Amino acid sequence: MLPRIATIFDKILEIIPESLDDDSDIKKFKQSSNSSLIPLIIVGNYSSGKSSFINSLIGSDILPNSDRPITAKVFEIRKSYQPNVSQINFWVKDTVVQINISDNAYTIIQGKESIVDMLPNIEQQFEQINVRNSDTILHMFLKVINQYEGTDNSFTISDLITIKVPFKQGILAESDKQYVIFDTPGSNSSSNKNHFKVLKKALQNMSNGLPLFVSDYTSLDTVDNENLYEELRNIKEIDDRFTLIIVNKADMAGLPKEGLDERQIQQILNQSIPRNLYSEGIFFVSSVMGLGSKNNGQFINDNYDRIFKKSLNEFNNSQSEYYQELYQYNIVPKQLVSRMKENVRRKGNQLIYVNSGLFSIEDEIEVFANKYSAYNKCQQAKLYLEKIIERTDAEISRLKADSSRELKSLQEELERNKQKIIEEVDLKKQTNDKIFEADYTEQMQSKSIDKEKLFSLSHLKDLSDSLYVNARVDFNLDSYEELNNQTNEKLKLT
Repeated sequence: MLPRIATIFDKILEIIPESLDDDSDIKKFKQSSNSSLIPLIIVGNYSSGKSSFINSLIGSDILPNSDRPITAKVFEIRKSYQPNVSQINFWVKDTVVQINISDNAYTIIQGKESIVDMLPNIEQQFEQINVRNSDTILHMFLKVINQYEGTDNSFTISDLITIKVPFKQGILAESDKQYVIFDTPGSNSSSNKNHFKVLKKALQNMSNGLPLFVSDYTSLDTVDNENLYEELRNIKEIDDRFTLIIVNKADMAGLPKEGLDERQIQQILNQSIPRNLYSEGIFFVSSVMGLGSKNNGQFINDNYDRIFKKSLNEFNNSQSEYYQELYQYNIVPKQLVSRMKENVRRKGNQLIYVNSGLFSIEDEIEVFANKYSAYNKCQQAKLYLEKIIERTDAEISRLKADSSRELKSLQEELERNKQKIIEEVDLKKQTNDKIFEADYTEQMQSKSIDKEKLFSLSHLKDLSDSLYVNARVDFNLDSYEELNNQTNEKLKLT
């Protein structure tokens, strides 16, 4: 459906005003409609175990932990399709820094001169790595970036750090979907006042994101999480109708062995975060155990290693007194329960992965990608198209108003010019009339005749009579008439 929408939209572009060619919403729709990326937006406050959860999705503990929130960076983590090859990209002012990591070495491909102050620490930390591989080196770089940003230094690293790393085992690693994981600092991190702006900018070309809200069991109703939810809902690029609520560290939450009863479930659902975000379900997980199921218990973080070894028997030995199946605590819509249990049964040979709760979460992510992502993408496309239509209508209204104002201005100018021409014609006529009158008088005066040269009628009559008498004498008319009369008499006698 979405490709068809995009095709129709391309035709619509032909009639959209040129002034909207560079409109951000139009560009965003064109880019997002052609994108196959599926963002997984991981949000959660400090101490929720958000980094360990993201590490469990990746299958490597590349994100460093700290005893305090340090940085306001947003990590954009993409799957690398080259085994044992990772990459880090960020900006320092106008310079791109690219670091490639392969096996047991690293190469700074671009921007080395812009991070020269950081290089001694990088070299020192690199030498201290006991087991060098792409994961431990990537972990070291991210740790150095965090530490550098936590002190007063000569340059600032961009708010967005892009990471490419191979995903190891599990549904996300095996999926053909192009997942992009976004890690954002929590709202109770004092140094990250700008983090949601950074996230919004990073999501600007994506439109089908799945939010995963990470919290521990005791923090579902805290003010900090309530504040984080309010910030989340203000990002229009995120559709919180498909949010997964992740209860992390569930193996240490003291949950009842017999499971949650209806009263306990209702108590959970009435808490702030479930009350506002519950839609796809609440999923209980031990991120450390999930991560250990993927990396065979080979951790970079010593604390992860301790927790995993201490709890291993509880997750892979069904005869253990404290055998844990965290997925059994999941609170999901009734129509999803049977599907979840059936999928768990099919993965029964991977006990730690399943019992950690991580399998059910990744399975739900994949379901979202297969079913709801396209729908969500269309919904976001609808949002962009509505914005575009609104902008286009506004532009048309503006152009109409401009045309009306211009027409009115032209009419007023035409009327002014018309009156001006009429006035000029009238003035010219008056001037010409005066000139003509003056010339006529002058010409008439120049052609006047002296009275003495004029003949009266009586004088002319006398003159005529005189000429007639003279002519009769001159032509002997009297003799002629007498002769003529005699001739006529003779003719009569004959």
